[in-house]
Amino acid sequence: PTFAALPTSAPTTGPTERNMNINGNGGCPNGEFLMALFMYDGGSDGWDDTKLALLYDDFKVQQFAYKGGLESGASGIEFICLRPDVCYTALVDGTVWLNEISWEIRPVVLGKPGTYKWAVAKGRAPAQCQFSFGNQKTPACESTCLSWDPVKPTLRPTRAPTRPANAAPAPTRRVVSPRPTKAPTLPVPTTSAPSP
Repeated sequence: PTFAALPTSAPTTGPTERNMNINGNGGCPNGEFLMALFMYDGGSDGWDDTKLALLYDDFKVQQFAYKGGLESGASGIEFICLRPDVCYTALVDGTVWLNEISWEIRPVVLGKPGTYKWAVAKGRAPAQCQFSFGNQKTPACESTCLSWDPVKPTLRPTRAPTRPANAAPAPTRRVVSPRPTKAPTLPVPTTSAPSP
């Protein structure tokens, strides 16, 4: 007879990623939701000294829900737990390369790795804005963290050639404009005097 794998004292291979922990609410306390904080840097070198702080009032005492930044690279993700129907203030501040920085907070779809809902907040640096999520009809505060142009990572310019020296030259595009005429291309608006 053959036996199935014998039990061992080793731990089982249950879900280890927070977004797969459905029964444990993504590792968040009851009443809170697992959110993904996406951080982007157009220079692909991290946020340097720039930090993002998420603050909220807890019985009139300001608390941190998150404080940190993108340590290195073009993008990163942090998982954070946030409560619905709470007004959060996002503060983003630093001293260098602020124009390269953007961020967004998106609810995690538990049980579906890499799946997120629409952003509840997003912004650039420097910034001070507020947001809430949960009850759309009567939000905890007006959301002002709503817009940004995502900073796409780009390659930094170098002194080295960007193409092999023996490569054919890049094709040039000739734009031929029409011959000029004496006639106007757009009708000239005429105005008439108002009748008495």
